[in-house]
Amino acid sequence: MKYEQSIQFQPREWLEAYQCQRYDQLSEKILQVLDHFEYVTYLELTVEGRYFINVFVTTFLFLFVQPDYVIGDRHVTAFIHHNLTIANLLAISDLKHSDAYLELLKLQPQNYVKILTLYSARNTIELPEQTLFAVNSELASLWLSRYLDGCRSGLGDRRSIKNCANI
Repeated sequence: MKYEQSIQFQPREWLEAYQCQRYDQLSEKILQVLDHFEYVTYLELTVEGRYFINVFVTTFLFLFVQPDYVIGDRHVTAFIHHNLTIANLLAISDLKHSDAYLELLKLQPQNYVKILTLYSARNTIELPEQTLFAVNSELASLWLSRYLDGCRSGLGDRRSIKNCANI
């Protein structure tokens, strides 16, 4: 797994990759930033760091929920694996969770992997786990392991405690 000690991203490059339908390239750029946040620990969040995270999560979510953005097979498990990283980034951002984006995804076809990527113990909406497992039990099992990891990291949050108790 490659990651950088410091990370940058160019929202315009991401938008260009999306507009040109270079979805694998866009996925790789997104995953590079997520890899960074999974493996590099920040002990404090500066004003600049918070701004970076807000720009990253809003850009990522805007592109991620576009109906024509297709996650290639080779990136599916990597995105689901980053469920907890995404949930934690959202928690420290001004957005706090991905509920609004999950609501958009619920209305779209071909949304399963995207829902598994964004749905975490921090969400206020509820999705029936039985339905998630009925579609693809292998991917749902990967999702559940990340969801349950979120139960440990979100224990200070009442919503997470409630969601974890109900799973």
